[in-house]
Amino acid sequence: MGQIYVDVTAAQAESGIMTMAGSSGSHDTGGAWLYWTDAGFTGTSWYWDDSNNEVKAGWEKAVAEEGGYVNSCNGEADGSPHDGSYESFVYHVSQRHSENLNYILGDWDTRRKMVFILTHEALETNGCVRWQD
Repeated sequence: MGQIYVDVTAAQAESGIMTMAGSSGSHDTGGAWLYWTDAGFTGTSWYWDDSNNEVKAGWEKAVAEEGGYVNSCNGEADGSPHDGSYESFVYHVSQRHSENLNYILGDWDTRRKMVFILTHEALETNGCVRWQD
């Protein structure tokens, strides 16, 4: 399991999305840990095609920059380099080719992270989000 920290401020919510402070009276500042497993953020999905999610773009960028051997991993099962596909990303994560996804998620804009969390209720419902004040 891994995690990535999400800064939270009331000013970061998109138009039409209520901040945590507005909806619950708390979490207007601080942050949250967004947890993931090899099965995805909620243990069931990586939300690969969500435009506010950095996983797809971050993976494609890492593959391109590192010639398919992302974070000095061994690549695919046959030793060939990873490609930018979802299947290749899942193989990389499930084989524990690295301890974290910081090199993939590091460019994830804080505002887009917050929108991502607020638009996927399952993240919090399934215990994937842990709020920190």
